[in-house]
Amino acid sequence: MKGIPSATWSPHKYERANLGRLGVLVPFVLSWILLGGLAACAQDPAPPAVVPLPALAPARPSPTAALLQQARQQQRLGDHSRATQLYRRTLDHDATSQEAHAGLAAALLKTGQPLEAIQACSTGLVQDREAWPLYHTLAAAYASQGQYAQAIQALTTVAQNRPDDVLAQVNLGGIHTQLGQYDQAEIFLRAARDLAPAQVAVRRRLGELFLHTGRPDSARAQFNAALQGDPDSAVLHYLVGKALEPSEPQQALEAFRQARRRDPGFADAHYRTAVLARRLANPALADSALHAFQYIRALGTEHPARLTQLNELRAAILDSPEDPLHHFQLAQFFARHDYRTEALNRFARVLYLTPDNFRAMNHMGSILLRGQKPDKALEFFASALHRNPRFTPAHLNAGNACMALDQPARAARHYAQAAQLAPHMPVIWHQLARAYLALDDRPQAQQAVQQGLAVSRNDQAMRQALTELAQGLKTD
Repeated sequence: MKGIPSATWSPHKYERANLGRLGVLVPFVLSWILLGGLAACAQDPAPPAVVPLPALAPARPSPTAALLQQARQQQRLGDHSRATQLYRRTLDHDATSQEAHAGLAAALLKTGQPLEAIQACSTGLVQDREAWPLYHTLAAAYASQGQYAQAIQALTTVAQNRPDDVLAQVNLGGIHTQLGQYDQAEIFLRAARDLAPAQVAVRRRLGELFLHTGRPDSARAQFNAALQGDPDSAVLHYLVGKALEPSEPQQALEAFRQARRRDPGFADAHYRTAVLARRLANPALADSALHAFQYIRALGTEHPARLTQLNELRAAILDSPEDPLHHFQLAQFFARHDYRTEALNRFARVLYLTPDNFRAMNHMGSILLRGQKPDKALEFFASALHRNPRFTPAHLNAGNACMALDQPARAARHYAQAAQLAPHMPVIWHQLARAYLALDDRPQAQQAVQQGLAVSRNDQAMRQALTELAQGLKTD
């Protein structure tokens, strides 16, 4: 999978004071003075009655500002599909909003729509040729399609106009490294390091360049510097192992062991551990690592396409381990194929990189619920709902966890909230009816069944389940 490190954006908020009504005070005071108000005060020691001014109403944000705020929040929480919708609505109100163009393009890229992202960037750049965030997204979209010349052109435009733009420098270095143009890559990556010596991606990219050009000691120094900023990165430990492997196999073995501890789904870390352990006469470790490697590769034993997909997802992480989306996608892959430990591990990495990602929390809860751990699952669902109280899947899953814990009243509350948010989903009404039955509230159960039947015309399996519930209610 191709790509370059994505930008981390944090839009600024702007406020404006509304002082319009203050202009009323000045002519009023002047008129009062000119009409002898001061003389009247001198003759009458009693203070004049004070007429209170009406309180100024707080300024309401414009529809555009409100939509932008919501879009930023959804983007921060990792809901890029919802952010896409909100940015589009923002542009319906204000087609010139550069923040909306940049946000839309970035969200489209995050949702796997690079061609649409390129179009969104082009539209925004027609209006403002100095909208630098759009060039970054444009370059990332082109690179994801293997159009490196266009990506380089976009990033060069930024670098020439903003020589202190670290992201442009590091991404130019990364692309030139991928193309084997190491001399050119080194110029950009050294410039990026001078600008941001503490940035993990900069150090990692420079270290990878040194590995490609036969300088393992220099590479190791860069990877160790990167580990100062991200000590739990399995990729960085793995890269340290690769730098040490030719000359210091024992230390390399320890680095690979660190990588596999932090990412049990990292097949190549298992494989390199097995090979080195065998060479260093550690058969127990070699057998254990080889078994772990074979377990991961077994995903493709009967389905070679799965192995291809796994390799692509892993390559994306190796190319840009700082991007939480790559870890999220690999976690989903493991979860789909019931590799629960590996899935939980990658979702945990997503939360390390984006602590408010309620979707990752919901996924982790779902995996734990399938593993018969409803109490632990409920903690994750509660965390997800704390970040997004309107997230329907978390309400539905929390209800299921409560039912597993024999807490039907609590389950019914979650199902009822889910039904308010998504009344078109028959499964919610089915679960709500079951919760009411557990509470021996037959009228409410009957009502939930009828609601579910009304929206289940296109879901035969759910309609059958609801019909069976209805028949059971009649017989009882």
